Amino acid sequence: MSRPRSGPTTALRVVAKELLRHRERAGMTLAAAAQALGVHTQTIIRTERAQTMPRRATVAQLARIYGVGDEETRALLDWLDHAQQPGWWHAYRRIVPEHMDGLMDLETEAELIRIYAPAVVPELLRAPGYARQLLAMRRPRAGPGELDRHLELVRQRQQHRGGRLWVVLEEAAVCRPVGGAKVMAEQREHLARYVAEPGRDGVTVQWIPFGTAPHPLMLGGPLEIYRHPHRAVPDHLVLRGLTEQTVTDDADTVMTHVAAMDTAASRGHPPTTALPRVRSHA
Repeated sequence: MSRPRSGPTTALRVVAKELLRHRERAGMTLAAAAQALGVHTQTIIRTERAQTMPRRATVAQLARIYGVGDEETRALLDWLDHAQQPGWWHAYRRIVPEHMDGLMDLETEAELIRIYAPAVVPELLRAPGYARQLLAMRRPRAGPGELDRHLELVRQRQQHRGGRLWVVLEEAAVCRPVGGAKVMAEQREHLARYVAEPGRDGVTVQWIPFGTAPHPLMLGGPLEIYRHPHRAVPDHLVLRGLTEQTVTDDADTVMTHVAAMDTAASRGHPPTTALPRVRSHA
């Protein structure tokens, strides 16, 4: 009937939530749906929790049982087909930790990604030299070939990013020297094109000066908020750490950080404000 997955993709979450919505709209209990389909109740539960990948015929049959119209059924099956396709990052599976699969998917499928970066420019806006310097810092034992592979993954993430990107940088992230003068010049030139033309390639960049009033996000570290275009997928919050990430879609937690992000953005300069000067090494 179905095959297990290591973790649900965004598209699979859409299928699961839509099947749940259609069942509830049809006024059917889990037991009734299972009986009509001829399966155990746990099969319906796992499907609605995106814990398994249902077969196409199963989804089509459930749609008929729930009285779903042809157009909605086709949309549901399109989402299922999308969920069954390997992500672009599959080619990098040897260097992508398993817990990052879901983040790659969210990043690719997002309608809007909001990022707060207190110390360094985030990966989605890093120029190659800057990105390589920070990869070497994160992976001090990696050889040149391994760093090249990770750098290519960063480039691919930038290319496959979803919709709009709104980044709020602290002045430290813009001014702290990373690598030599050539590396910083390349990075600042890369950022400057978005400052000069807000909305270019769907990117908006703001920076917060050192002298601004405190804001709630100063109490934590770098974070990202992902918004998906489909109603079935809630906003997700990603709190970044040195070696791992915390991901949650808890509504209260996400909304608290959205409000804090709004406050931080209000402290920043308008997106057209020229970047501050790089401070010299101590």
